Amino acid sequence: MPSKQQFRNFISHSTSGAAMIALVLAIGFDLLVVANQPAQGQTFTVLHNFADGSDGAYPSNGLTMDAAGNLYGTTLGCDGLPSCDTVFKLSHQGAGWVINTLRSFKEGSVNGFFLEGGLAIAQDGTLFGTTVRGAS
Repeated sequence: MPSKQQFRNFISHSTSGAAMIALVLAIGFDLLVVANQPAQGQTFTVLHNFADGSDGAYPSNGLTMDAAGNLYGTTLGCDGLPSCDTVFKLSHQGAGWVINTLRSFKEGSVNGFFLEGGLAIAQDGTLFGTTVRGAS
């Protein structure tokens, strides 16, 4: 006849084994439920169509958002010229967005041209960016 301690050890091992099996089954069930969820689609909204005018063309380098929710970005062309870039601001107004060209950079400019990389915004709202080509 087993002692009380042997009986307790048997019950303890049986209980922890049953708990482990229950845990494995619960995790397997959760994974099965999650894996069978339909994929959620993304919805995209066009905020602005660049017309290769003073608003620019070929937006690049992503967007940067300020604390007020305004979006800032760059283009790699403007006014029909390949060596003309812009920095722009998109502001949410009413049901739409309004674009403002903040600055154009043209070949031969003392500030350079061919904007590279994204924009950074300082705490005071100052925008910073880089150009690959300098003044000529």
